[in-house]
Amino acid sequence: ADIAIAFNAGIWGYDSWKPTIADMCQSPPGSVDVKSNGETASYNTGIGRTLFVITAYTVEECEDDAEVVLEVTEKVAAERSLSNGNNLGTVARQLWAPE
Repeated sequence: ADIAIAFNAGIWGYDSWKPTIADMCQSPPGSVDVKSNGETASYNTGIGRTLFVITAYTVEECEDDAEVVLEVTEKVAAERSLSNGNNLGTVARQLWAPE
């Protein structure tokens, strides 16, 4: 997995971040190995493998950044779902809410 860290990047204020975020969602999906009855099966998670950490000056900016990330990831999920003809809509997951 890759990690990208954006220190006080002001994602909410720059549309130029949107293509970058969308590109991170397009990274190859990860997989999860599940062991059951002595056998291991791999399942595609449908979620890109780039971890993205965003810091902000204020809670308000953090919340605004989160809204932009959500907007972009929802758009990518919808496009992926339409192009694949299936419901692999999950492209991102928020691990820690703005605080």
